[in-house]
Amino acid sequence: MEQITDLQKLNDLCKPDSKGYIYNDFSPSETQPGMNVLHSTWCGQLRKKGYEADLSSDKYYAPDVYPLIMWLLAERGAKWKPCGACKLLPTPPSTK
Repeated sequence: MEQITDLQKLNDLCKPDSKGYIYNDFSPSETQPGMNVLHSTWCGQLRKKGYEADLSSDKYYAPDVYPLIMWLLAERGAKWKPCGACKLLPTPPSTK
């Protein structure tokens, strides 16, 4: 797992054909614990504020969801949730 601190890297990861997972972590500030959400990298919710993702909260990337979930359970307990939009699917659902 890797913390993302570079906006260009984040935007490169948040593309429709991207693989992996991104966790939005508001935990350090404790201001919005309900916003601690784990997304698939292709998820449109990551770009909801506009055409690009942003670094308004800490973000972590992992190519595989299972180690990231294990870290979340150990470090954040129940203070996170999977995204309701992408449902952590590895690729976008087919529109065909």
